Amino acid sequence: MATAKKLPSGSWRCQVYSHTQEILQENGAKKKKRIYKSFTSDIPGPKGKRDAEKQAADWAANKETISKCKLTYGEALDRYIEARSSVLSPGTIREYKRSRKSDLQGLMDKIISEITQEQIQIEINKEALTHSPKSVRNMHGLLSAVLASYRPEFVLRTALPKKYVQLYISPQKPIYEI
Repeated sequence: MATAKKLPSGSWRCQVYSHTQEILQENGAKKKKRIYKSFTSDIPGPKGKRDAEKQAADWAANKETISKCKLTYGEALDRYIEARSSVLSPGTIREYKRSRKSDLQGLMDKIISEITQEQIQIEINKEALTHSPKSVRNMHGLLSAVLASYRPEFVLRTALPKKYVQLYISPQKPIYEI
């Protein structure tokens, strides 16, 4: 397994072989170039070294499954909707298509295998500013279903907004609590 090396900045970097590419040189000869995937950790000390090596090991273990999926989230969502169009209700399909056009737009052009937990959390936070907690949970549920279909090894640990709880003191005046 690859060993992490300390960079002049204090970060740790671990490089893992990915694949070989053929490059055409000016004289017409083909040269094989080795391509490496790089993983860095800004954590100081031995913990940072272990973190970079762990990222590299995880990627190397899942290299075959990760490289298969070159779809963007938007394309995967379209395929997901199309694949389930005959088994879901028309209202659900309509809501999924509406969600495709307006929700989580920051993720639509990102390749599924490169989406990180942090990017998902940032997009959910943006949506939580303008949507109710239930709407944000529905967006996250659809995202989770698509990722489960096209990237099953990825585990979502997203913090979602708290639900509103409705308390009734009298039928005329509901009181809302968070």
